[in-house]
Amino acid sequence: MKAVMEKPQDSSPRMLGLDLVRGVAAIGVIWVHVGRSPEWASLNLSALGAAGTAYLNILAGFFTIIALQKFLAKGQTSGRFLRHRFWRIGAPFVVWSGVYLAARGVNYLVFGKVTGFEWDWTVLFYGTIYHLWFLPYLIMATVVTFPMIYLGLKRPQVLIPMAALMMMLAASIILLPPIPLPEDHTDPFRIAGIVIGRLPGFLLGLGFGMLWTAGYRPRVGKQTALVCLIVAAVAVWLTVASELPQLLLNRVAGVCGLIAAFAPWRGVIAQRLASMGALGFGVYLSHVLFVELAVAVMRRIRVEPSITTDLIALSFVVLASFGLSHAIRNVRALRWLIP
Repeated sequence: MKAVMEKPQDSSPRMLGLDLVRGVAAIGVIWVHVGRSPEWASLNLSALGAAGTAYLNILAGFFTIIALQKFLAKGQTSGRFLRHRFWRIGAPFVVWSGVYLAARGVNYLVFGKVTGFEWDWTVLFYGTIYHLWFLPYLIMATVVTFPMIYLGLKRPQVLIPMAALMMMLAASIILLPPIPLPEDHTDPFRIAGIVIGRLPGFLLGLGFGMLWTAGYRPRVGKQTALVCLIVAAVAVWLTVASELPQLLLNRVAGVCGLIAAFAPWRGVIAQRLASMGALGFGVYLSHVLFVELAVAVMRRIRVEPSITTDLIALSFVVLASFGLSHAIRNVRALRWLIP
């Protein structure tokens, strides 16, 4: 039942699991944004999908370590890594911001929907739509934590202590009272609060990544994976059924999802689902296009929002965003749009 640490020879099944859970997390992100009915809002159903972003945040920290370790193993400098990181995340942010700005125009011309948009300096963080903040956040989180990351990977003898430090920092921030965010979206302290509030998940991912790089990898059996998935499901359910802090519950679900992902997932079905899950970040970036399309179409045909229309929209957005992400990945010249 317990998970132990070992140095496995074959890591591919565990990477398969990471993609499996990433796919579920991507659907969770869609769930957050798709509900527009009064019933959906009154039951706070959007909260059920928020753990998806928490998992993607932890996974981003994990793969930051893996990516930097590969850079250093090739003899490349830390500066080159940071430049690569900036362009790999920043360029898609600019392009997707342009796509969503154009989509606003299409929405107005075709459906007559007017969407207000203010040009100010915060577009560098928020982009042109409500979910693109995650990309600049990843750049900022990488820069803030980079000295500790670099020290841990350059000096293997401090890698384990640095992993422990990352997790202690995450726990410390989690235990702090919530930071009240200014209502003015142009206030720099609001952006700082968003970054600090999300940083624990990234730090946890960095800690897991350092342990992985040091060779201490969780040997997770089926029973342990099942327990973790049950705990994650309970944490998600408690986001709507209790008064417990939602960010804490989402992080519990995200960490449990990561541990379950390390189980040795195998088989044709797991491989097929993981291949879809690998598109998870593309789904995150593209899904709002189809959420807004579904909302605009239902408004045009004068269908009143209900739980039924929300679930129909969810199915459409899942299929469409996975399909678009798959198409982008299959075009070599466009793959960089999905970091």
